[in-house]
Amino acid sequence: MHLPGMQPTKDEIKAWLKTAGHSRSWLGEQCGGITKRTVDNWLSSPQEIPAGSLALIARLMAEDD
Repeated sequence: MHLPGMQPTKDEIKAWLKTAGHSRSWLGEQCGGITKRTVDNWLSSPQEIPAGSLALIARLMAEDD
């Protein structure tokens, strides 16, 4: 599982969304209104997740633990 202080991997984010019952649309909303399509691209392509969004996702994941 994700360790605090470390950036989550794309696989960790996908597993967390599934376990927590959150959709990619929900994650986009939490990241400031990002579209589901953009979240799909982040998680399914070699494209890097922007640092600010990745930090926010890490915080969301930590809050769910």
